[in-house]
Amino acid sequence: MEFTYNDELLLETRDRDAAHAHFPDIFFVLDHEALRSEFTSKDRLANSMKSKSRLCGFSAVILATVALFVAAFEPVINTHLAHGAEKYIAVAAAGIGVIAVAIGYFGVLFRASKEQWLHYRLITERLRQWHAQSLVGQIPAIVAAARSDEAKEAFRRRRAAEFEEFKRQYITQVAATFPRYVATSEYGSHDLSHHLVWIRSEWGEMDGNHHLDPTDPHLQQLLAAYESIRMCGQIQYTTYKLRSETESFWTHAGVQARVLGGLAFFCVIGLLVLHLLVVIGVIGEVAWMKGPFVHALAVGSAILALAGRTLEEGLQPQREIDRLEGYLARLETAEQRFKNTKSIDEKIAAMRAIEEASVAEMISFLKASQESRFVM
Repeated sequence: MEFTYNDELLLETRDRDAAHAHFPDIFFVLDHEALRSEFTSKDRLANSMKSKSRLCGFSAVILATVALFVAAFEPVINTHLAHGAEKYIAVAAAGIGVIAVAIGYFGVLFRASKEQWLHYRLITERLRQWHAQSLVGQIPAIVAAARSDEAKEAFRRRRAAEFEEFKRQYITQVAATFPRYVATSEYGSHDLSHHLVWIRSEWGEMDGNHHLDPTDPHLQQLLAAYESIRMCGQIQYTTYKLRSETESFWTHAGVQARVLGGLAFFCVIGLLVLHLLVVIGVIGEVAWMKGPFVHALAVGSAILALAGRTLEEGLQPQREIDRLEGYLARLETAEQRFKNTKSIDEKIAAMRAIEEASVAEMISFLKASQESRFVM
């Protein structure tokens, strides 16, 4: 079955129905239509810009590979062409190479789409974090609001005002706020500054949680909802992204690492075989084995290896695998901390650790994506 993305935001009717059935008393805080609408539109734009960015990057690598292949096989090609045609081949190869460099190194068609992709991705991740942090940072207020319809309505009105403030400060000013995240060193979650993690400073405080009644059914329902929707959702997503067997090359770093690693191995074996052919041709005086075509194939194998390495630099699959494995380790540690205690303070501390780890993971992703290059 296909993995369902973003179900923690209750984007689908079936998810909202399930959440309402399991957590009816605190569903009013789980259900946030304005946030879902904002997330859906920005996520669609982010995916579109990512596709354009990757298309430009892959185009640069393909064009550069073609240009180098034409140059490598030029002696072979020229033997089958009319006199004077070789200059057209040379000009064509050089032109393709110039276009590839312009796209990959100077960022023609590539830089703008990647910048837009990362801006929209920052917005969507902060929207996701806004939703989760609003649960973790307002537990006493949510528990109090769950006791009456009037209190729930007052909570929704205050949330609507805070969300409008968030959109004004973060979403409309994303170009100004983005550099703050990518300029941050890739520290552990506990080393990130308070203002960088918590969207509203008061959500990062623990003061109001000490007076919570551990037996309050509304509190227990809220903790269960966070565990089921946010905690398990992040663990499942990260585990899914780390799969590397039958998933898509375009969405899974493990598949990318395996395929590109296989390409490199194939090229090395190809080079070895071709050089052996040349040696045998020289020793045995076999003309075709030591001819220009075999030499061109050897150069072509090296070019393919270089192209694979360039794709690795652009996609950075191993860096993503390391990032996801580190994030999963922090999630699982927090999950065990949450499940193995009856202390409300300890459970909330585990929830806060997850939100801090989420921001640290996001920053690592943004930095890696911004630094990636498709340049041969």
